[in-house]
Amino acid sequence: MQILQGLQSHQVLQRNTKNVCQICIRGKAAVAGILQMRVTKSGRLLQGFNYKPIAKVGNGAFCVWLTGVPVGGPYAISLRLVEPDGTALGNVMFDDILVGDVWILAGQSNMEGIGYLKDAARPHSQTRAFYMDDHWAVAKDPIHQLDIAIDSVHTDINGGQPCTRAKHVGTGHGVAFGRQMHEFTNVPQGLIACAHGGTSMSQWDPAMKKKGSASLYGAMLRRFVKNGSNVAGVVWYQGCSEGFDGVSQLYTGRMKKFVAAIRRDFANARLPFVMVQIAGVYYPSFESNVRQIAENWNSVQEQQRKLPGVIERLAVVPAIDLAYDDSIHISGADQQRLGRRLAEAMAVLIGGRKFGNKPIELQSVRTVHNKLSGAIDIEVRFANVAGCLKAAGKPQGFYLVDSEGRVLECIYRIDLVDSCAILRTNQTQISQTLSLHYGFGLIPYCNIVDEAGRSMPVFGPVKCK
Repeated sequence: MQILQGLQSHQVLQRNTKNVCQICIRGKAAVAGILQMRVTKSGRLLQGFNYKPIAKVGNGAFCVWLTGVPVGGPYAISLRLVEPDGTALGNVMFDDILVGDVWILAGQSNMEGIGYLKDAARPHSQTRAFYMDDHWAVAKDPIHQLDIAIDSVHTDINGGQPCTRAKHVGTGHGVAFGRQMHEFTNVPQGLIACAHGGTSMSQWDPAMKKKGSASLYGAMLRRFVKNGSNVAGVVWYQGCSEGFDGVSQLYTGRMKKFVAAIRRDFANARLPFVMVQIAGVYYPSFESNVRQIAENWNSVQEQQRKLPGVIERLAVVPAIDLAYDDSIHISGADQQRLGRRLAEAMAVLIGGRKFGNKPIELQSVRTVHNKLSGAIDIEVRFANVAGCLKAAGKPQGFYLVDSEGRVLECIYRIDLVDSCAILRTNQTQISQTLSLHYGFGLIPYCNIVDEAGRSMPVFGPVKCK
């Protein structure tokens, strides 16, 4: 008897709502028989699992659901095939198994992790990763080791050559996400690494799943099945390629199709999906297309901001305030902040406000006449703010922009009052040709956060009413 998918040593098995594992295992047997399971913890037999009958299997391939092992571990699991009279036909052992929550990590380079390794999160025995060579171990950056990836798509994207990266980089937000989720839930966490830097939505097209390991979607689906066909949710960072490729107008439609396909193929119509609103990029200002790139980039960010209103059970986490380790990649230190933000968003999405707050959202924008100055103030209110808005130094990040994409330098001060930013302008009226933005352009300086250290989202264009 062989177990081909669903169970291997050091794995984290996904729990169900009853806090016991629920995974699909696939294998093959040379003869028909009864599949039994024995489970021990610290050498002691788990009650009810002394070669408990699981299913009858025939001669050849089989697929059965394994359930009942409680959250926690580590466990030793033995699967045995026996004849009806109890004669053993085959036995397979798996060690160091945990039961908790498992997450798909997918997208492009800021998910893959290009932050400095000197700033990587500390590993934790209860947070593990399914590395790209199909083995489970304690999660330690880099968890996206493309050079050892089994799925051929990763080499194909790189022109048929093995993927390489500088030895000093490789920190992403996955490990910090897993550690924070463990702190929230007190159950083991598993991370399935699926990302590849520089990839576009067209390369993640679910229509290519028939290519299997030769497509990003197919490779992700293979890794999902390999680990028991059950996960707690998806964490996603992608969108930069759409800013560069000039197809930003297709982003929302492609995301709707992508999330729907995952939920269909993962057999979970309410699978939680938490993603990052792309941050910024240092792009050469002398390039002739810089203005168009900026317009596309901001379009992707605005569409991402609005996705929770289009796709159910999806949250978007801002990242515009974070630091970089190069011209586009979030620093290793701030990847830890991002991981914690993503974990809070996921925990709230699944379990409610007891875990914190939803990501900050734009609530309203309105103009008010300032009786003292005689000019117009713009009041920008936000929802889901933890405590009050604040900034280190002078609050920055808001822009008034005309229909030609030119910034009107008229906001001379920003006052932060509770969950409201009051923009003091020198204008006696706000033209209808002007729109308000937070985080306009490719690399704006945005430093406003709430008391939990969470950024406001990039937004715009938004009309001032």
